[in-house]
Amino acid sequence: MTGSALDRVRGLVSLLGINSVPLAGVFLAGWSGATALSLYWWENLFGCVLVLARLLLHRRLTHKRGYGRLHLTLASRDTGEPGESWRPGRRPKVLRKGSFVQEFTVAALAATAVHGLLLWFVVSKVLERSPDGVALRQGVLCVGAVQAATFLWDLRGLRQRPFAWVREQAQTTLNRVTLIHLFLIVGTWVALKSETVTFFGPFAVLKAMADVGNLLAKSGVNLDGPEAPRWLAATMRRIAPDGPDFADYWRKLKGEERRLAEQDEEARQ
Repeated sequence: MTGSALDRVRGLVSLLGINSVPLAGVFLAGWSGATALSLYWWENLFGCVLVLARLLLHRRLTHKRGYGRLHLTLASRDTGEPGESWRPGRRPKVLRKGSFVQEFTVAALAATAVHGLLLWFVVSKVLERSPDGVALRQGVLCVGAVQAATFLWDLRGLRQRPFAWVREQAQTTLNRVTLIHLFLIVGTWVALKSETVTFFGPFAVLKAMADVGNLLAKSGVNLDGPEAPRWLAATMRRIAPDGPDFADYWRKLKGEERRLAEQDEEARQ
């Protein structure tokens, strides 16, 4: 079995293991929604810590140039004056120098803090009950064990891993935290409008579906290709018929991204 196939198996096992714990707890062991939702916060916290450990170890082993610039936040992009990113002949994106590890650390801390505040509001103000300490501790141990096993698996051949792999780990982790934020907000709104607090089931299903989508994207199901999707290019032509060619802009943008990705994989001298 090839390395990419093993990674897909690893992703599937991790996905099933992590998502099955809160689902089994609620639907089989009778956990409250407060307990299950609290478990997601611990999952995100451990996930961020272990991704940071991957970044630090990989940087120490490989010294990739990608660690010397920003990748995740809006601050990483400098497109100049409004409208300049669409100008033909101009590079669509210039990325700023900085510490990728520091960028991820700050973003992860901020996301975890916001998640904690949202969770506190949902548990104390909407659900109006505290999580079960014993059940939550059991869930945290189970999820933590799956995450630790995945982390140890990823240490195999870490020196040979490309920078794009760790960058994807970081981006996926932050995306999942953001997605859970949105699910909590929507679930709270639904609960308040419908005067019911039984929104954990749909929440858990949507979260699991999002994880499946991330796994498919890692397996090569990706619509972000070198050429703009025809429907998107056609839509942009209708919106701005006299503007610059969107397909050409997309092509230049993806070409610049490929150039930067190749540069990220170089070892710093």
